[in-house]
Formats: sequence, structure tokens, C-alpha cells
Amino acid sequence: MARRQFWIGLKPGVVDYLLPVARGGWHSLWFDMKRGNFGPKEKAPDDEHAWLAKMREQGHATALTRGAIQGRELLTAYLKEGQVPAHLVYPYLTPL
Repeated sequence: MARRQFWIGLKPGVVDYLLPVARGGWHSLWFDMKRGNFGPKEKAPDDEHAWLAKMREQGHATALTRGAIQGRELLTAYLKEGQVPAHLVYPYLTPL
């Protein structure tokens, strides 16, 4: 699996999705979609957590979604309102 991810351009620790559109004072939106069974109390892997924290410190919106429905909700809210819904903001990051 790791070899396949390397060949398609994925790098360990870098979240899977970037929406390079500025909205609501954010430079862009970095987010990762976990499977629907990824629980609300579960933490992203340490390398992804560090990447999201770094991006947030640099003025980018960051989020973790659980499944496609939350992913759609996130993208809609970000593009229409420039906001990340509070329940999707990665909870282990300190607010700006």
C-alpha cells in the first residue's frame, strides 16, 4: 500500500486534500477525509496532526471530516461562507 501511495504522489504526514481557494480570511483549505467509522474522539496520526497544525499557524483553514457527507458539508460551507463548521475543525488544534 505504501508503495502505491508513493507512486500516486501521496507523502506521509501530508493530508490528502487541498482546496487552493482563499475565503473568509483563510489562504486555502487543507483537510483529510477519514472513513465514516473514524470516531469523534480519535486523533489523526501524529504526522498529519503536525501538518494540520503547521498549516493552521500559517493562516490556512484545516479540518478532518468523517465520510463524504461531512466532506460535502465542509466544502459547501467554506466556499459559500468562508467558514469551517465548528464540528469539523480539527479539535486538537488551538484556535487562532
